[in-house]
Amino acid sequence: MTLVVGLLFTSSGVAAAQPVEPPDGKLVLEWGTNESGDPTLRWGVSGSCYGNFLDPQQVNGIMEWGAESHCQGTGWTPHHLELVLQQKEVIDWGFDQFHPVGWAESGAYQFGDPNIGLYEHWRLCDGFEDTDYRIAGTLTAGPHEDFALSDEFTVNCLYDDDL
Repeated sequence: MTLVVGLLFTSSGVAAAQPVEPPDGKLVLEWGTNESGDPTLRWGVSGSCYGNFLDPQQVNGIMEWGAESHCQGTGWTPHHLELVLQQKEVIDWGFDQFHPVGWAESGAYQFGDPNIGLYEHWRLCDGFEDTDYRIAGTLTAGPHEDFALSDEFTVNCLYDDDL
C-alpha cells in the first residue's frame, strides 16, 4: 500500500480541479456548488473532498484497516481525517453494540495535503473467531465536516477474549 505524505504548509491549498466521483455510502463533503449542483462548475471558495474506507481484514494475525480522503478546489485546508475501528459485541436478548478498539488520525504535517491515506496495521489478534467490525470516520476540510460509518465486515480476528 502507498502512504501519501505532505509537508506542513507547503501546499497553496488549491488542488487540481479534476472532477472526482464520490464513492457510494462513503465520506463526502461538497461546498460552493453553483445553482445546477454540478461540482465541476464551482466558483469562489468551493471544492469537495471524497473519502473511502479500507475494509478491515486479518493478515498474518494482524488487523489491517484504514481510509483515504482526496480533496479538490479551494477552501479545504486544513484537511484532517480521524478514524475509530469499532468491534461488535453481542449483548443478551440479541442486541448488539459497537465499542472502539483502534484509533487513527492524520498528523498536522498533512493539513496542507489534498490527499490523505491512513493505512493501519494495528495489534495482533487476541483470538481467531469471526467478529464484526466497522470504521467510524470524521473528515474535516476547512470549516466543513462529515461523519460516516463504513459497512460492517466479518473478520477472523478477535481483539478481546472477554467478549
